[in-house]
Amino acid sequence: MKSENVFFRLILAIGLLSSATLLFETALTRVLAVAQFYHFAFLVVSLALLGFGASGTILSLFPQIKDQPLEKILTRVGFGFFLSIWVTYAVVNWLPFDSYSIAWERRQIIYFVLYYFSLSLPFLVSGLGLGTALAVIEKKHNLVYAASLIGSGLGVILAPGVLGLSGILGVMILCAGLGLGCWLVMSADWTKTKLSRIGTSLFALLALIVWITLSIFNIQGKSPISIKISPYKGLAYARQFPGAELIFGKWNASSRIDVMANAGTRRFPGLSYAYTGVIPAQFGLSVDGDTLQPITLAGPEEFPAGKWLPEWWAFSIHPDPDILVLDPGAGFAVLQALAESPNSITTVLKNRLILEAVQETALGYSVFNNPDVEVILGNQRAVLQRTDDLYDVVYLPLIDSYQPVTNGVYSISENYSLTEEGIRAGLSRLSPGGIFVGSRWLQNPPSEGLRLVSTIYQALESLEVQNLEDTLVIYRGIQTITVVVKPTGWEKSELTSLRDFLGRCRFDLVWAPDLTMDELNRWNRLSEPIYHQRIKELFQASERGVYYESYSFDITPPRDDYPFFFHFFTWSQAPHILESLGKTWQPFGGSGFFLLIFLLVLVILLSSVMILIPLWLGGMNGLGHNYPGKIWALLYFALIGIGFMFVEIPLISQWGLFLNSPILAFSFVVGVILLSSGLGSMTVDQTWCQKDLVQPLLFILGGGFVLFSSMNKELILSWPIWFRYLASCLGFFPLGFAMGSFFPQGISWINRSYPGMVPWAWAVNGSVSVIASVVTAILSIQVGYPLVLILGGVSYLGAWMINRFRLI
Repeated sequence: MKSENVFFRLILAIGLLSSATLLFETALTRVLAVAQFYHFAFLVVSLALLGFGASGTILSLFPQIKDQPLEKILTRVGFGFFLSIWVTYAVVNWLPFDSYSIAWERRQIIYFVLYYFSLSLPFLVSGLGLGTALAVIEKKHNLVYAASLIGSGLGVILAPGVLGLSGILGVMILCAGLGLGCWLVMSADWTKTKLSRIGTSLFALLALIVWITLSIFNIQGKSPISIKISPYKGLAYARQFPGAELIFGKWNASSRIDVMANAGTRRFPGLSYAYTGVIPAQFGLSVDGDTLQPITLAGPEEFPAGKWLPEWWAFSIHPDPDILVLDPGAGFAVLQALAESPNSITTVLKNRLILEAVQETALGYSVFNNPDVEVILGNQRAVLQRTDDLYDVVYLPLIDSYQPVTNGVYSISENYSLTEEGIRAGLSRLSPGGIFVGSRWLQNPPSEGLRLVSTIYQALESLEVQNLEDTLVIYRGIQTITVVVKPTGWEKSELTSLRDFLGRCRFDLVWAPDLTMDELNRWNRLSEPIYHQRIKELFQASERGVYYESYSFDITPPRDDYPFFFHFFTWSQAPHILESLGKTWQPFGGSGFFLLIFLLVLVILLSSVMILIPLWLGGMNGLGHNYPGKIWALLYFALIGIGFMFVEIPLISQWGLFLNSPILAFSFVVGVILLSSGLGSMTVDQTWCQKDLVQPLLFILGGGFVLFSSMNKELILSWPIWFRYLASCLGFFPLGFAMGSFFPQGISWINRSYPGMVPWAWAVNGSVSVIASVVTAILSIQVGYPLVLILGGVSYLGAWMINRFRLI
């Protein structure tokens, strides 16, 4: 064949392989979030990505691999990737590994090692193919890298649609098919053998039939979950209930929704123990296999228990109030609001699949079909920003499951509803005399509820509300603590009705403008009224920042720049966490953040080994130990690995707020950056692109857009969703274009004199990128996203200076 045709096939094969890899990576985050827990998904994915770095190390130690024909290598890589996908899928489903049991069951460590190696296998295989192509092709390596970036971008953008259409198993089939496509494109014999053609066609037809079948199942809401989930997840518990039945199961782009009937669901957060009436039956709705949210099979007139829930008083103050319910989950919060009277209810639901599941399974009991209820689908922050409507009551319900703050399962997950800006957005939609109400789980010592109070207090201050302490009413039951806010201040008659409500429901007053000490600790008695004491200390602190620092848990008000409401870790907890390791049923002691520290140490050790072994063993042809530029090369490829992660990860989180879903933001932001990076790599050898000021100019343009979006969140949220997507495309393009040019430039330099160093550069870049991803998470939680973005810019500046002064 002509060399041009061979090179085209090579580019196509690299694109298919890269697309399959990023599609698999995106799906893997969803698989592990459902199968295990969010924090463990982060751990395993970070470890699995070390496969890229390991591939560079292998190529450095065994340079003879590159001596084989590239077509043969990529043929083997494509088929190997195809096989590795199914090995990984089998291990995830059949290996009896459980992340919760690892704290006390030693054999789980062995399972974990097997789990890790199986997950890293596809990345290792893919990395070997791409790394070999970069090392072998010297003059057009930038096009090879561009094909990888563009293929990766297409794969990550494709992921949500495929996941929503056919579920996880459908994604696995497509990943394997793309890997097989790489094998077919590079195989020289498949078009010459009739048997090969027939076999390939039959296999493709079978795969297509299976994929279409899965898609039909998912569309009809009957798709099996198709992955094994931890026995400690809520859905796993529900399945074991005698007579439990799965009546709905479906994937969409951002979640897995299951509805269980007859699973013993009895969830009424904060319900007074004084209530002696009938408890209506409930279905349970699970999001990503987690604790079941209630779908209550009762109409408002059949729900007397609503008047015994802690938020009822807020609904009863105004006659026929207009109520806004933010993110009602499966609809229980809407039923609460309807139980008082035929109120006008507006609710903002961010997940369309939840609406579909409730409407399909609850039949005549779906609150979302009630004529008094208006359902708005979308991001609640965007809805609050775009509407001019005012409401008598704004309700932020408690829909997440109870988790002890010592657990830390959700420590590294973002929540923009519970930031200062999120609370302020809700307060700003109140009519004159309007009321804001929200509840959190009761924790001892005070933490979760105290953080909600501190965040509301900060939001009221930013709105310049006067006499803040007089605007708050706080009370608790045996499960929850509830905060009710009236920015205009409480009337005497309202506070009188409060006492009547608390006495009837046996709730304890914690704070009120006219509180007397004999009202504390009446019904649910503690050794001392600690919740009142801590809140009083907060209100009276002359320097609240000092008070936050001295408190045993992190209760500082989260902001959009660090939206980690469930991160309660402080360094003072470290000795207790270390002491409790191996002695508690909760995994990893006391915090998801502490897990990140453990993970950082682990990836630094593994990455250091992969980077240094080739140097110690001298496995790189043409490099040896006397190459004077190897330190600068190490620094250069490390800096661009750090810079990429420090820029990409904060942008994913920030635009998770703007684009309605973290998963959609991941796919779209990463996809746009990779596609534009691919174009940057493709044109890196053009004369205009080689000018020293091109990269800084592009970074200034992209950085300007990032700064604009950080400083104008409310403005961007007010834009139509399609315009937000368009703006992100235009804004991220110059940034990605510049970022994509650095790696091929570095490869060009070392190819001129030290071509054997290319695999090592690939190992350095991949290994350091994984370290940087963990460091990004730690810094984001500790100091916020803006500083991480600045450090990312500094990293690229350092790489540009090495480029500018030709130090490698």
